[in-house]
Formats: sequence, C-alpha cells, structure tokens
Amino acid sequence: MFRLMKTIFLVERKNLKFKSIIFILILFIIGSFVYLENSQFRELEPGTAAEVVALNSALDQFRNVDATDSDVASPLYRNLISQSSNLANRTLGLVMEDEDTYIQGAIDLTEVRNEAYALDGFEEVAQFIPAYRQNQLDAALFTEIQTQEERLLVDNSNFRTYIILFLFALGYGWYLLVGIFSSDILLDETNHKSLVNGYPLSTASKLFAKLLSYFLFIFFCLVLTFTIAITSAAIIYNMDLSYPVALFNGNYPAIPVWQYI
Repeated sequence: MFRLMKTIFLVERKNLKFKSIIFILILFIIGSFVYLENSQFRELEPGTAAEVVALNSALDQFRNVDATDSDVASPLYRNLISQSSNLANRTLGLVMEDEDTYIQGAIDLTEVRNEAYALDGFEEVAQFIPAYRQNQLDAALFTEIQTQEERLLVDNSNFRTYIILFLFALGYGWYLLVGIFSSDILLDETNHKSLVNGYPLSTASKLFAKLLSYFLFIFFCLVLTFTIAITSAAIIYNMDLSYPVALFNGNYPAIPVWQYI
C-alpha cells in the first residue's frame, strides 16, 4: 500500500495541478499581507466613524421628537440617544488617544444596545445598529481587554488582526481550492497507468491509496501555509499570543490568540 502511495506521489509530483496549488498558496499569503496594509480591516477609527453615521441615520427616524418628554419620546428613541452619548465617548477616546475612555465607552455602548434589541419598533432601525451577535462579540472583547489591561489596537498592523484576516480568508478559500484540486480523484488513473495497475491490489485499495496520498499532500500544504503565514506575521508585527479574540461557539467567549489559532 505504502509503495503504491509512493508511486502515486512520484507520478503526480510533476503534475501542473500540484505545482499550481503551492503557487496559489504562496500568492495567498503575500496577498493577505498586502491587503491588510492597504485596507481598513478592523481599524477602530473608520469603524467608529461608520457607527456614528449609522446611528445618526437611526436618530433621523425620530427627527421631531423631544427626548426629555417621557409622554412623547419612546423608550427606543431614548435608548438611541444613550447610545449616541456612549459612542461619543468612544470617539473622544480615539481623538484624545485615551484608551480607558474608549474601552469604557465601548463596554457601556454594548450594554445599552443589548436593551435596544428587545424594545418595540427596533425593526425599523435594525439596519443602522450592529447585529446582536456582533454586539455580544464586542462586549466580550472589550471587557476582556479591560480585565487584562491590554493595550488598545487602533490600527490593523498587528499580529492579532492579521491572524483573524488570514483564517477568515482561508476559511472561505480552502474548501474551493481542495474541491478543485481533488475534482478528478475518483477518475481512473491515466498518467503512467501501467505503473499503478502493476500493483497486485484491488481497485478499492488503489482508490484508498490515492485518497490517502491526496489527503497527506493537502495536510502538508495546510501545515506549510500556517507555518509560513504565522512565522511571517510574528516577524513583521511582533508575536503576541495572549491578546484576546472574541468568537461565537454557542457562547461569546474572548480567548487568547494562540487558542484561537
């Protein structure tokens, strides 16, 4: 079986498909660094500015309402006003480069938003407010940053943000890449057919050997991609494996980067 796998590898190693996947992965790694350096992916300033614009659009739905009049102003409108106040604190924290003000404003904002999701009329402004899941992720992240007294990552040129981008893009592209790569795996061997058929093994055993050979090659490519990307990011951005990352796994925990990887 293993001799057959070795033969399959020797036969296929010069296949353009095998060479192409390595080339594509190298381009992917280089492209991920180029994209991060030339985009606003998860940067706080443009993200906060976009939230201000969206919240102002939500408040425009109540343009002629007096927030101080409890008989006229709805609970939702008063909630949006409170959101606006906390969002202003976040903006002030960025302008004044005061991390504590930004983080506390972000935590307070997520708490106020949690109340908004259950209020009457929320559907009318839902498009202007971050989704419940995103709000919970923000709450988990900023609470953990405050608890651990971590520095605030304003720009995206850092190890944590690269890892999030890398895994996000890889998660979308890997299935497609593997699908194309293994699209002919169930077809009969046509390259050097006499070599492969020369082994006294059943058709099922030959197919299993081919499947296992492809699996090992794909696994090797995945490990190689992770190794190159993470090592390069550690050199470029300085590795920080303890910085928290928020994710959804049924709950909303914030875990260290090393565990996220």
